[in-house]
Amino acid sequence: MLSTASDLLFDTPWWLPTLLVLLAFGLFIAGNARLDKRLKSAAALAVAAAALLLLLSYFVETDKERMVRQTREMVAAVDRGDFPALKKYMAPGVTLTARFPNDQFTWTGRDELLDAAKQKSARVGLKQAVADTISADQEDTSITVTVEGHSIHDVGMTYPLYSVWRLNWQKFADGWMVQSIEARPSDRFGRQTGGKR
Repeated sequence: MLSTASDLLFDTPWWLPTLLVLLAFGLFIAGNARLDKRLKSAAALAVAAAALLLLLSYFVETDKERMVRQTREMVAAVDRGDFPALKKYMAPGVTLTARFPNDQFTWTGRDELLDAAKQKSARVGLKQAVADTISADQEDTSITVTVEGHSIHDVGMTYPLYSVWRLNWQKFADGWMVQSIEARPSDRFGRQTGGKR
């Protein structure tokens, strides 16, 4: 859902330029049939507006788009086991709360979180971390990025672990940083493992 006018300009939904082009087509047909130069000019303006929206959407990265990109970078860092690379994205007081059927924990503080994540990754033999889908919602100085993905492990599992991660990005004086992370099994978890949903 679009939350602000800037979403219409810089994260343009596909239907808006399409609507402008259809409007331009209708204006051009009407102007051509009536030999009305004003209608033809209005058609040209509608096409120009659609082109401008597409260019702005392509070349301007919104805060939401930047947080989605940085979240993808975080998943890629976890996938390659580069936990120190995550530090620049996290606020010093970041918390991670995980609620899985057989594993529930909370880590507080960037250094504790990164150390614990590195140890846990080694303990379960993390081979791969993949973001299947990513979405974002923004409210003022807070952006929540939801990642639905899966991971593959060497130890204890013969199937992918499907999970949902919610990263709460906050805008601080020195930029956007992750303030909190929540992790839980995805709805696919029960279907994959035969366990309860």
